[in-house]
Amino acid sequence: MSSRNAASVRITNSQATLLDRWSTTHLASVLLFSLGSSIVTPFFGIYVAKTLGYGIEFAALLITLKVVGQRAMSVIGGVLTDVSGAKRTAICGVAMRCTAFAVLLLPPEKALLIASALLNGFGSAIYHPALRKLMFSRCHASSSLLSRVVSLRNASLNLGAAVGPLLGVWMVENNFHIAFQIIVLIYLANLLLLIIVRDASCKAGGWGALASWKHLFTPGFWKILALQFGFFWLYSHFELLIPIFLDGQLGKLHVTLAFLTNTVVVVLVQTLASRKVSLVPTWTGFLGFAGFFATFGFLSRWHDARDDIAILSISSVVLGMLCFSIGEIIFGNRLDYLISMQITPNLTATAFGIAALVGGLSLSAANAVNVKIFEAFGAPAVWSVNLAMTTAFLLICLISRR
Repeated sequence: MSSRNAASVRITNSQATLLDRWSTTHLASVLLFSLGSSIVTPFFGIYVAKTLGYGIEFAALLITLKVVGQRAMSVIGGVLTDVSGAKRTAICGVAMRCTAFAVLLLPPEKALLIASALLNGFGSAIYHPALRKLMFSRCHASSSLLSRVVSLRNASLNLGAAVGPLLGVWMVENNFHIAFQIIVLIYLANLLLLIIVRDASCKAGGWGALASWKHLFTPGFWKILALQFGFFWLYSHFELLIPIFLDGQLGKLHVTLAFLTNTVVVVLVQTLASRKVSLVPTWTGFLGFAGFFATFGFLSRWHDARDDIAILSISSVVLGMLCFSIGEIIFGNRLDYLISMQITPNLTATAFGIAALVGGLSLSAANAVNVKIFEAFGAPAVWSVNLAMTTAFLLICLISRR
């Protein structure tokens, strides 16, 4: 029996018990990595601007440095993974994140805060391509198993991001330093988890791993990058205009309701339907986003806080975020699946890094454009323009049958 057939048999046999030692370790690592940073992410700007007294501009600079570091280094993180080995690179990423928060335990000098922000972004850029390769490369021979692993990985990531702020509310209220100490302990636990559990399924490829670089210039991969650009353009509203719009017109309760709806839908769907999510056609993701923009377009024109139509505003927010979450789930899983299946295993981490960079550029461009539209013409114009764009994406997708 050839080595590839033997691998296929092992994978097929493992489908009955997906969560073997390695899968459990990697899912736990993703959960801890996401949980650690998300504890203080919603409150870090307040901490820098008000608690430390450095002002909003410096707080914005730190957040920008973290995001830019994460996106700019993503390609380098992917290359390091393919050349040096996924597990070794993942350990380095966790170590960098741990160091980033350990620095925050020192006296809060501006230089140290900048160093922490850069380490935070670099750690994420190195870690995520490596963990994707660790998890997905073992399932390359089975599309159904790959689909399930991709979905469970994203569910773990979102679960950590959802639970983190809930813990952060309690920790930050007591003392930011306590929160930083607990975060350092979380990353140390993640570090030990990756070091102790041995996994030889994804070895270092050396510089020879880059010999098949031509796979990165195929029409199939460029189509995936185009989908990534479109997805992040539509997703960009999640952290910026959705909360601003809802808070300004309906109040903070609706903001909380929106994010709670998203968290519940994303975690439940990716956990309960993990085998099928990545196999859903891409055009349904655009259909989900179209439903979101249509619903929020209606909400922006007919919103009212009066009691007699409060149910209408609440149901519109829930329906809109349900559609948004469906689009997010389908694209998040589908793109990971397509890259894993179409790119040679030697270059998957590099491909994920390139995709992350494209997503970051798309998100930055979308925020710049949509904010200008929002300030000049208001929320209804933003939702209308993006609905038209989504419809165009949907038609192109249906024509190309992607």
